[in-house]
Amino acid sequence: MSIDTDDLTTLDERSFGARVEPHRRELHVHCYRLLGSFDDAEDLVQEAFLRAWRRRETYAGRASVRAWLYRIATNACLDALDKRPRRPTADGEVAWLQPYPDDLLAQLPDHREGPEDVALSRETVELASAMGVAYTNGFQKRSGAFTVLANAKHYLGDGGTVNGVTGANTAGDETALRALHLAPYQAVVTAGVGSIMVSYSSWQGVRMHANQSMTTGVLKGDLGFAGRRFRTLFD
Repeated sequence: MSIDTDDLTTLDERSFGARVEPHRRELHVHCYRLLGSFDDAEDLVQEAFLRAWRRRETYAGRASVRAWLYRIATNACLDALDKRPRRPTADGEVAWLQPYPDDLLAQLPDHREGPEDVALSRETVELASAMGVAYTNGFQKRSGAFTVLANAKHYLGDGGTVNGVTGANTAGDETALRALHLAPYQAVVTAGVGSIMVSYSSWQGVRMHANQSMTTGVLKGDLGFAGRRFRTLFD
């Protein structure tokens, strides 16, 4: 029996595991981005695989198995965050935050952009917007003795730099830049985020923090941001 089949109902447990295992590392990075914890991300990837096995009959083949797994992993992470809300300690410590080892990032598969990746990017933008609003509200509208000024980082386009290199140039024209990267910032500005850190990366060869059109014209003009604006530590 071939494990490459998209008819998941024909696979036994071992074959199903072999079918989904190649996606483990990228799903782990995806969960880490949602949770901020390396260890919790490992647990949630395993939970996502377990959910996928138990619900394999729900896979209808309208999207790739990879996209299906991403959706399951996203829901597993959101369920975990809903059950165990995360808030800083009284002195502002974010106890769950863990670094992601660079050597493990090198294990990520090289997916060339295609229809599937475009669809995943669209879902990622929507998810980033929802998580950004939750982050803003969690810090700035929490009950208790104090609130924390939320900061939306790396405006604008850090996720689109060439080969993912920090500080590199972001590809695409302004239409693409707005479509792929602006929506989450619009969402957090509408939610009232108090500060935004401007990226050190470039767009069309100009450092974003020096791009008056994007930082003043778009961020302050189009989006209506009236909070504090910072530069990255690389400046």
